[in-house]
Amino acid sequence: MKISLLTLTLLFAAMLTQAQPYLLRNSDSQVYTDTVVHRIDIIMEPDSVSDMYNNIRDHEYPATVYISDRFTTDTMVQVAVSLRGNTSLFSAKKSFKISFNSFTPGRKYKKLEKLNLNGEHNDPAICRSKLYWETLAAMNVPGPRANHYEVYINGIYYGLYVNIEHIDENFVESRFDNNGGNLYKCTYPADLVYISQNPDDYKLGSGRRVYELQTNLAEDDYSDLSHFIDQLNNNTTAQFKDSLEKLLNLNAFLRAYAVDIATGHWDGYGFNKNNYFLYKNTETGKFEFIPYDTDNTFGVDWFNISWSSRDIYNWQGTGNLPLISKVMLQNEYRNRFTFFMNQLVQRMGNTVLSVNRLDSLRTQIAPFVVNDTYHSLDYGFSYTDFYNSFDQAWGGHVSEGIKSFIGTRQSTTISQLQNPGIPPLFSETRHIPRFPVSGDSIFIRSWIEDDAPLSNILLTYRWNNGNIRTTPMLDNGTLKDNSAGDGYYGGFAGVASGDTLYYYIQHTDGTGRTGREPRSGWLSVVIKDVPQLAINEWMANNITSIADEAGEYEDWIELYNPSSNDQYLDHICLSDSIDNPGKWKMPDTTISANGFLLLWADEDKSQGPLHMSFKLSSAFGENIYVSYYNGDTYRILDSVNFGSMAPNESIGCLPDGLRPMVVQNPSSPGNSNITVGITVAGTNADYLFFPNPASEVVWMKSSSELFIEVVDMTGKTVLQQAVSEGLHSVDVHTLPAGCYMLLVRSNGSETVRNRLVITR
Repeated sequence: MKISLLTLTLLFAAMLTQAQPYLLRNSDSQVYTDTVVHRIDIIMEPDSVSDMYNNIRDHEYPATVYISDRFTTDTMVQVAVSLRGNTSLFSAKKSFKISFNSFTPGRKYKKLEKLNLNGEHNDPAICRSKLYWETLAAMNVPGPRANHYEVYINGIYYGLYVNIEHIDENFVESRFDNNGGNLYKCTYPADLVYISQNPDDYKLGSGRRVYELQTNLAEDDYSDLSHFIDQLNNNTTAQFKDSLEKLLNLNAFLRAYAVDIATGHWDGYGFNKNNYFLYKNTETGKFEFIPYDTDNTFGVDWFNISWSSRDIYNWQGTGNLPLISKVMLQNEYRNRFTFFMNQLVQRMGNTVLSVNRLDSLRTQIAPFVVNDTYHSLDYGFSYTDFYNSFDQAWGGHVSEGIKSFIGTRQSTTISQLQNPGIPPLFSETRHIPRFPVSGDSIFIRSWIEDDAPLSNILLTYRWNNGNIRTTPMLDNGTLKDNSAGDGYYGGFAGVASGDTLYYYIQHTDGTGRTGREPRSGWLSVVIKDVPQLAINEWMANNITSIADEAGEYEDWIELYNPSSNDQYLDHICLSDSIDNPGKWKMPDTTISANGFLLLWADEDKSQGPLHMSFKLSSAFGENIYVSYYNGDTYRILDSVNFGSMAPNESIGCLPDGLRPMVVQNPSSPGNSNITVGITVAGTNADYLFFPNPASEVVWMKSSSELFIEVVDMTGKTVLQQAVSEGLHSVDVHTLPAGCYMLLVRSNGSETVRNRLVITR
C-alpha cells in the first residue's frame, strides 16, 4: 500500500519535532567547527615528503604542524604524518593521517589522538562525505564529525581537504561514555555471514583481517562478534527478535541503512559489504553500527546504477548480507525502516540538505578550490567542474549533481514508500545515573517515537522481588528526559538502597498497536555500595623522597582502602579543582582490602596509567578531591586542603584513613602511616601505639583485648581504659604535658611498661 504525498508531509511535520542530536561527551568541538575553513601547515624534511609520495608504504614521518581556525594557531612538534586510505594511496591527491601520539605516547590535541585529512580525489565538489555525516547526525546516529581544512606542506598549498574524525577508543568514549568494549573495523568482504562457532575463524581473510580488532588487542578475543554472527544467521526460533535486539542497537542500524540509501552510499555494508565499524557498547551489551568512508555518495557511481531511483526495499547488492536480508524479512523491522525513511526523505530537502545550505557551503569553500592544483590531477577536475557539480552531473563516475540527486532520491523514495504501520518505538533506553550507588535517585529515560500521538506511557518496575509498581513517563524536562518536547521521556523509579531495580516500558497508541521495551522480560539495574576511599598521604614538593618508574621525583598522592573488601576503582576520579572533579579518571585497577595505592601528580599521563593529569602546588597549597562519577553527577568521597609544604614534607592520616592529618616523619608512600609508631611484644599479644609524643589522642592497634593504664611521675593512675581487638583511640587531651608510664596488660599476663610523652 502506498501513502500519499500529503499524508507524508503531515506525518513528517510531526516527526521532525522528535529528531535528536547525538550527544557528544568530553569532546572538544573546536577542531570540527565549520563556520570557517581551517588551515594546517605541515613542516617536515623535504626528503620525507619525496619518500612519502614515491614509496607508498605504511610509514610515519616526523613533522611539526600548525593548526589554525583563522583566529588562533596551535603548534604541535614531533607529530607523525603518514598516508591513509586504500585506493586513495595511489591517487595524485593523497590523503593524510596526522598522529599526535605516535612519537609521544598518550599525547592528544584537543582530546584527539589523530586527524584524518581526506583528499576526496574522486569528488569534484569536495564535500560529499561531509554531507553524508551531517545527514547521519540529523538521524541521531553516531558518526564522525567533519569540516574543511586547507593543507600546506613546507609552505606549498596541497589543496582543500575534508577533516574527518578518526574512529577509535576516543570516538566511542565521546559517543557512548565507555571505550572498554571491542571495536572492529569491517572491510570488504565483511558480510557477517556465519563461518563456524570458533571465534578465531573470524580473524581470517585474504592476507588481512576482514573484521580487524582495534581495541583490546592483547586479549584478541572475537567471542562477542562470533556469538552475534551465529545468532544473526542461525537463530530461527520465535526468539530471533529478542536475541537480535539484545545484541544489536537495531534502531540505530536501520537509521544508518536509511541514510545509506538516501545518500547513495553504495560502498557500505548494505551493498558492498564494506566500510563500517562494530563497537560492543559495554553499557548496553549491544553492538553499535558505525559507517565510515562515505565519499562514494550523492551520485558517484562506478556500476552504471541509478542510485537516486533504486528501489529502497531492494537496495542490497549481490551475495548474502544477513543483517539486511534477515532483518527486512521481519515485517515489524521492515516497517521500522519505512518509518525512518519517512523521516529522512523530508529532512533531505528541509534543512540538512536544503538548497540554501548547499549554496552556502559551496560559497564558503570555493575560494580554497580555485588554487587547488591537486584537485585536477586525478580526473582533470576544474574549478568550473567543482562549481557546477552541486547542480549537475560531471560525467564519467559522477552521474548526478548533488542537488539533482537529492531531488530525484526524495521524489522516488516518496513514490516507493509503503504504509509504516508501526507500534511505539523505543531507542537509547537508559537508567540514570548509569552507575548508581546507594542513595542515588534512579530515573529511566527512553527516546520514544510513533506514527500516532503518544500519551499515557507507563514505566513498570520493582525492587528485587518486591511489589510491582507503575509510574507515568513524561516529556517535560523534569525527569532526566533532556528537554521538554524533545521526544525523550523520563520516569522516576525511586531512591537506590543497595538493591536491584527491574523495569520495562510499555505503551499502546491510538491505533491499538503496543510497543514494549524490552520486547520481553525486564531490564535491570544493580545498585552498588558507595565506594570507600581515603586520601591517606601526599607530598607536593618531592625533591629526593621517592622516584617514579622513570627515575623522576614527582609529587604524589596515596589512596587508602579502609574496607575489608578489595575496591575496584572504576568511575573514581581525582582532581585539584571542585569545578572539575572529573579532571583525571582512574585506570582499571584495584586496591586490595586495607591496601594502599600510590599515584603520581606529575601532569604526564604518558609515563603510565598511575600518572595523573595535574600537579600539586607546594608554594601556595591547594585542594585534593577524590570522587565517584555515577554517570550523572560526582559524589565527593574525600577531600583535603593544605597550605605551603617544605621540600620532601608529606602530610598524612594518623591512623590510616582517619583524621587528624599530621606531618609524617618519615613519609611512607604506598605503605601504612602507623609504621612510625612503637611496636611492643607482650607475652600474649603484639600491639602498636602511636604517636609518641602525643597531644590529643593515642592510638592502640592490637591483635587481642588489652587493658591500659596511664601513670604520672608520682605513681598516680590518671587514666584507665579497656581496649578491644583492632584499632582504637585513647583520649589524652586532658592530661598535662609531661612524661608518663603507659602500662599494658593482656589476658591477665604481666604488665608491659612503655614511656609516653604528652605535649601541648
